[in-house]
Amino acid sequence: MRKIGETMLAKGYDVEFHCCSSDNNSLDAVVIPAIKVALIDGTAPHRVVSAQESGQAFEVVVFK
Repeated sequence: MRKIGETMLAKGYDVEFHCCSSDNNSLDAVVIPAIKVALIDGTAPHRVVSAQESGQAFEVVVFK
């Protein structure tokens, strides 16, 4: 996620880097508001809520 965020910064986008509250060296999310994209850490202990549960319209893409 960090590399994607840094690449988008280099391309001129505003990027939000959200660090883990218990480990400032760990990145929990990268948000690129201009293109309406958020990359979020969904590994344990994080919980990703489905669109049906949250009432939001979004797409979840899982990278393995």
